[in-house]
Amino acid sequence: MHWVEEQDGEDVAIPAEVVDLSFAIECKALPVDHAWALFEALAPLLPWLEQEPLAGIHPLHVAESAHGWQRPEAPDALLHLSRRTKLVLRLPQERVAQAAVLTGQTIDIAGHGMIVGESTQLPLSRSTSLFARRVVIEENEEEEHFLRRQIDVMHAMGVRPKKVLPGLSHPLRTPLGQICVRLLSLEGLTVEESFVLQMHGLGPARHLGCGIFIAHKPLSKVQI
Repeated sequence: MHWVEEQDGEDVAIPAEVVDLSFAIECKALPVDHAWALFEALAPLLPWLEQEPLAGIHPLHVAESAHGWQRPEAPDALLHLSRRTKLVLRLPQERVAQAAVLTGQTIDIAGHGMIVGESTQLPLSRSTSLFARRVVIEENEEEEHFLRRQIDVMHAMGVRPKKVLPGLSHPLRTPLGQICVRLLSLEGLTVEESFVLQMHGLGPARHLGCGIFIAHKPLSKVQI
């Protein structure tokens, strides 16, 4: 854990160069480990997706637990998606029109059909507290080394978060073998730093949902 005192954010205009494109979907369930299958389903329709440096696929997320249900851990177990679950792509503005081809498509994700509906553009968040559900871990990398490496990378980007909190790690399967990822939470960013991280991400494999930051509630405001 890296922790220093927090600062207030400034009033800064939201950049329009990168947005989130949120698609309504109809899909009952997907395997827990579906990152590669989702990319594989989207790639024929968006062949530029993996190589576009400002593009990424947000992890499809459901609640960890609800009404006695616990999120399964086995990679082939099923996540049952709610009607509120969206397919969200982070895209440079010039790719938004090209991504609109997804609307009306039915794609196959590891044997599970997903109907893609209409899309809505969403601006980047002004939040100075962010987290990424997946940031790539180097092979056999200990938590402290991972933390130090991410801080060094962010400093090189001109980003100096006041609090950096690593979370649990888990593997993602790909045809080239599995990669390990870890949740990473950041607090005490400036608004400009928040935009930099949301636009450019952290680390590789954004096409697998890695290094993509979204807003979260600061720890000081979490009710315990």
